[in-house]
Amino acid sequence: MSMRKGVDALQMVFAMFILIVVTLVMIKLFTGIVKPDTLPKIDDFQHAYNYNREKIRCGNLCNSFVSGGCTDMRTAVGFCREKVSIDINGDGRTGERKAYGIISGIPYCEDGLYCFHIYSCACGYTELDAKECLDVMKDFYTQESGSEATGKEAACKAIQPGECITNPNLWKKKLPGFEPVTIREGKYAGQIWGSDYWWKIAGYPELNVANCVEAPSGGTTTTTSGTLQFECHQITGTKDVQCSWSGCSGNSDITVSYSGTITGICYSGRTGNSQCTISNLNAGNYNFYLSCDGTIKSTSGPVS
Repeated sequence: MSMRKGVDALQMVFAMFILIVVTLVMIKLFTGIVKPDTLPKIDDFQHAYNYNREKIRCGNLCNSFVSGGCTDMRTAVGFCREKVSIDINGDGRTGERKAYGIISGIPYCEDGLYCFHIYSCACGYTELDAKECLDVMKDFYTQESGSEATGKEAACKAIQPGECITNPNLWKKKLPGFEPVTIREGKYAGQIWGSDYWWKIAGYPELNVANCVEAPSGGTTTTTSGTLQFECHQITGTKDVQCSWSGCSGNSDITVSYSGTITGICYSGRTGNSQCTISNLNAGNYNFYLSCDGTIKSTSGPVS
């Protein structure tokens, strides 16, 4: 009888040990998923939450184009401009404005993802990627409107890189071990590979459309939304840039930052200041950001 009790006690101890181990593993998994200051490591879009559902939807749009002999540009435009709603920052919400994440080492805005990011829609020698979609939409809208300027504007505004901060150096949430890449060749050499780089290399800024996301080449611009205004310009005869802003409500938390060949913060504090100066910048293209209580405005331009 005492031997039976000893066996039962041993089984109970073993069961408790297994339960503790399982609990510790679950806690580790859970905290790894929801840790608030880090981004999840996602090696491919297919591992993002809600990917399968969005892939099916994009596949149906692609099939409409392919089954029509790849000649109906309206169905091609329908595929090109269709946004996808997936989660790339691990919070369980999809297509979130201003959210960001890293996919296979490349930064993206969660609200700036389209079917061509997750689905390869090819027909013969044509694949509807970001660059091909630019040409398709520009031609389609030009024919529809009879105006090349209207066609360019429609194409530029149909595809946007999203509303998150483009420079991953300025993101509050980080991917452990990830180091932002500096572009070494081409038009954007010296800049940080940001969440809008895919949009840039596809040629959308070269449409030179006013009020699109990136400023036309040749100077800085002013960004205005309601009463919030933000402007940066190079001070004549210097390598200094002065940024000014207005419209932040009382006691707002304000940060003015910049990225390019150099990354840094021009001003951080509460309402009181309305301008700041960045001294002795290296020559190159820069992005400037105003954060007013979390609302982000941006402008860009070269420093010579």
